Amino acid sequence: MTNRLQWDVFVSAQIPVVTDDLPPGANEMRWSPISSTLISGKRDAVLVDTAITVDQNQKLAGWIAGSGKNLTAIYATHGHGDHFFGVNTIQKIFPNARFVATREVIDVMRKQASAPVVESYWKPRFPGQIDSTLVIADELKGSVLELEGEQLVSVPLGHTDTDSTTCLHAPLPIVIFEQQWIVFVDPGTPFNCPRRALHKWVLVGYENKISEGSIEAHSRCSYRIDQNISSNNRKL
Repeated sequence: MTNRLQWDVFVSAQIPVVTDDLPPGANEMRWSPISSTLISGKRDAVLVDTAITVDQNQKLAGWIAGSGKNLTAIYATHGHGDHFFGVNTIQKIFPNARFVATREVIDVMRKQASAPVVESYWKPRFPGQIDSTLVIADELKGSVLELEGEQLVSVPLGHTDTDSTTCLHAPLPIVIFEQQWIVFVDPGTPFNCPRRALHKWVLVGYENKISEGSIEAHSRCSYRIDQNISSNNRKL
């Protein structure tokens, strides 16, 4: 059966962070860009990760609405706030989109959304920008999301930048959506990139190209790089 899924990526740009802990010579600190991936079929779609602030997530919601797709689910790859604080904003536009994550990710998520962490960490860094309603995911049963007859499979990665990180595997070719970045692996081709690089870099082994928005390839990864190729809106 021909796979009819597609994907596209929305990058929430860097935003200033309020902090007095600046490196020598720096005038400001900026939060890194955040990638949110929309996996879609003919009618429906699944969103992988949101951004941090209300403004960022309103822009993300508008982008999803502009796709014309019916958002059926939001999946969080891990429990850091900068990947799920936007769920309430997204669900205001797509109220039928369920929010899911693994049980282990939810454990981290509850700590991130707790009053002590929000008040001591997130709000001081982004004053007036954090949604007052932080939604906690429902547990993803069986590690599988269905999208128009295709299975999107949650895969545990262990510890990357936090405990219990996961990726979401979409079928044919092997496509992995993990945190900020996307990794493609050509079936049958050795992939010897260390797990940490999945978090740091965009590697497209299937076509030997690196996606737009990254800086360079991890030095221990074996693929030839073409930095001028955009990865958006490819058929899987």
